[in-house]
Amino acid sequence: MSMSENNLSLRTMLREDWRHLQELGGSDRPLRFWKLASPRFAHIVLIRLSLSAKRRGWTILSKLFSFLLYFGFRVELNTNAEIGPGLVLPHPMGIVIGAHHIGARALIYQNVTLGAKSPDITYNPSLRPHLGDNVTVGSGAVIVGGVRIGSGSAVAANSLVTRDIDEDMIAIGVPAQSKPIFDPRLESKRPSNS
Repeated sequence: MSMSENNLSLRTMLREDWRHLQELGGSDRPLRFWKLASPRFAHIVLIRLSLSAKRRGWTILSKLFSFLLYFGFRVELNTNAEIGPGLVLPHPMGIVIGAHHIGARALIYQNVTLGAKSPDITYNPSLRPHLGDNVTVGSGAVIVGGVRIGSGSAVAANSLVTRDIDEDMIAIGVPAQSKPIFDPRLESKRPSNS
């Protein structure tokens, strides 16, 4: 079950984002006030502030945070996006977040584009990607159109996704082909650890 951004407070969202970042880095340091300005986390703070302001109807403030995000980190954010808790952008440069929905615990690397196939000035959610929970998107990947990326899936670096990807699959190539992340046929050929 996906936790919706709308159900959680700004503080809870930031705490979950920090927790996921720490888990990926093999650490368990608590989130402290001064960590909000860390180069590994300040962009997440701006994303959350922008989305929170938009949800409250503070459009100008939302745009200001989005503007700071773009010029400070080169991350373009569509403030209509729904982003679940646990968002991690380890190298936040050249990322376009124009997806309709990004589920919980997403990991998105640099130079990724999530958006419509053509200019969508009015923001039609059906023309934009929907990423499930626990999705990883590799460097340089492009996911365009109203596609669904299933929970637990991954998109390999420099892949172009224009079709739906089922749960627990990896999308590889241009155009992307999906393959199981876990292939039982390969598991039987692995050497035993005993």
